[in-house]
Amino acid sequence: ESVRITAAESQEGPAIHLEATPTLELAGHRTGVRALAVAQDDSMFMSLSSESVKIWSASTGRCVRTMPSGYGLCGFFIAGNEHVLIGTKEGKLELYNIQLGELSQSVEAHSG
Repeated sequence: ESVRITAAESQEGPAIHLEATPTLELAGHRTGVRALAVAQDDSMFMSLSSESVKIWSASTGRCVRTMPSGYGLCGFFIAGNEHVLIGTKEGKLELYNIQLGELSQSVEAHSG
């Protein structure tokens, strides 16, 4: 099952609408998506899988950046939406620069 993400309007302003769909409409990850995160201003969202971090435009629904990563289990946008931080199955915290599309820093956070 897939998730369709579309721009929507709410009483608070722009929003993102998630709807379960039986088919995949856009090319995405080669493996299952493990986590999603939405930018603070709702302009972008991030998806994580076992091989990459993808940044998507909320207004167009298109992937704007793909970055190789560890096996991502959780993640969020850092204030300013210039970086994302992900936690991996391998026990690392990985900081990515969205504009450059590259890993900025990797730290062993825990083992086991």
